[in-house]
Amino acid sequence: PVGASVRTNASGSFIGREVLALTADASLAGQAVGLAQTPGAAFGLANWLGLAAANVQTPARSAGDYGDMAALGDTGVTAQARATPTRYASHGFDPEAPTTLAPGNYTLDYLVGPSTVGAPSSVGEAGSVSILVSSGDTWQDVLSRMASALGSASPSLVARLVPARRVYDLPTGEHGLTDATGLEVQAHTVKSDWRLRLSGADAASEGFLAALGMDTLADPGSTARAVIGGQQRESASGTFSADSGRLSLGVSGTFGEEAPVWVRQGAQSLAGALADVLASYNEVGGLLSRNAGEVKDTVVDDWTALAANRALALGNIGVERASQALWLAEEDFLVALLARPGEVKDTLLGADGFLPALKERVEAGLFGAGGESGNEAASVPGGVESWISDGAKARAEEDAFAPYRRSQAARTEVEVEKSNQLLDLYDAASAVSLDFLGAGGAGGIVRRRG
Repeated sequence: PVGASVRTNASGSFIGREVLALTADASLAGQAVGLAQTPGAAFGLANWLGLAAANVQTPARSAGDYGDMAALGDTGVTAQARATPTRYASHGFDPEAPTTLAPGNYTLDYLVGPSTVGAPSSVGEAGSVSILVSSGDTWQDVLSRMASALGSASPSLVARLVPARRVYDLPTGEHGLTDATGLEVQAHTVKSDWRLRLSGADAASEGFLAALGMDTLADPGSTARAVIGGQQRESASGTFSADSGRLSLGVSGTFGEEAPVWVRQGAQSLAGALADVLASYNEVGGLLSRNAGEVKDTVVDDWTALAANRALALGNIGVERASQALWLAEEDFLVALLARPGEVKDTLLGADGFLPALKERVEAGLFGAGGESGNEAASVPGGVESWISDGAKARAEEDAFAPYRRSQAARTEVEVEKSNQLLDLYDAASAVSLDFLGAGGAGGIVRRRG
């Protein structure tokens, strides 16, 4: 996780001279470079070289950029090699078939350390595990036992069962392939140039690994290499930092030519979405205010209270309130988002956040008590209709029946026929004759005159 490189000094009194720079991999949490107080010759060498903590040179930043935000623009990247862990892989075996291994205890030694030839064995993480093979075990039993023993032996080891392919013989003398189960063991370390070595502690254990096909490496492992901003870089994790640690780049493949990586305004997209929500909130609030005589007083008060009760918290993250309306101070919001993301999340999306409360109030107005999601709403238990005042409901009912009241005026047969209306003039509670044309002399429902 610590890199060392020789760079040309670009500032200060020694501009143009080469310097030794020690840097931490900013992609790993909690990483920082420090010089231990080592006695003896090492301490003297550090003094002679003048190694000391250097101030990070912040690149020139344009308006709208912030201290912890990557500079807008592009960075040239050439991915030369991706990081791969050292990996051992077994042959594929039928998990239900009996194992052909001889019963007994087998001891396997492992070492996760520097791959440099001649490196002392004391450097790294080493240990051994014992694998028991019993009479009657299946291949599934043996492989599962190995995965459990090696996987729990050290944080630097990962062991797991994986799908594999198995070769079998056909009656014709040819070979076929079928699905099987295999074992994979690999190193898990962020230290550059550290590899895994797996071996048997004795001849029987070496034969055990050979029978499994794990006496040789399936992948020797490699360190990611890339040229970033014109500088050659290496990373054991495959993740590189740029722009003084503000930008992380992951290499998952290789390409020979330099390609630009653009830093766009992702945070501003979030600010734009929030601004749209605030505009919709203001639009509904304005509609309610303009129709204050048609809706209940509590509806307008509850709508404005969504922001009024959270005015201080919203103001701290750049959401300002003026004349019952909300507007976004984008620069203040971006600073809060980058410097205090937890506060922004709690204010907008927390248990008492503005957005969940707004969603609950809207759903209660559309779908009734509890809204669409079943949450209880405070003042609008009956849907949109419950927002309307009693006076507005009475006026609407009166206006709705006005045409029917006008149609009750006396009309001639010709007028009825012209309007193509069917009349229901029979009142079951009255003694009006059902003689439609009045043939009995008592007068009918429809008059012929006129």
